[in-house]
Amino acid sequence: MSPQAIQAICRYPGCGARASGRFCPAHAHSASQLDRDRRGSAASRGYGRTHEKWRMLVLHRDSFCQMEAWLERWAHRLGKLTSPCRGFALATVAHHIVPIRAGGDHFDLENGLGVCKACHDWWTATWEPKIYPLR
Repeated sequence: MSPQAIQAICRYPGCGARASGRFCPAHAHSASQLDRDRRGSAASRGYGRTHEKWRMLVLHRDSFCQMEAWLERWAHRLGKLTSPCRGFALATVAHHIVPIRAGGDHFDLENGLGVCKACHDWWTATWEPKIYPLR
């Protein structure tokens, strides 16, 4: 007898069907559309063609993750921190040093830092909320 997958309730509004993931089979195709409707399009959130050009310039300038070097420059304010990749990973994310919501310039190259995904996730989840709390 094989173990059955744990069943949950479909998260689609108004649906009570059982699902093995977030959505039942009938609503699985609607999941990404539901997320887009809730969040808005990338362009409406400020991530259009201009942002893509800015991102490519930052990643061209910073081929490898710059989080470790940035932490070393700010050690006098943040204390001694070590980034997850220690600067050895390829940069895949163009990170805004000062977040847009905190008044950072969206398309200023000086406000951009090429980092790897692991460092970006670590920074935005752990340190950014402490330095730039939500208003």
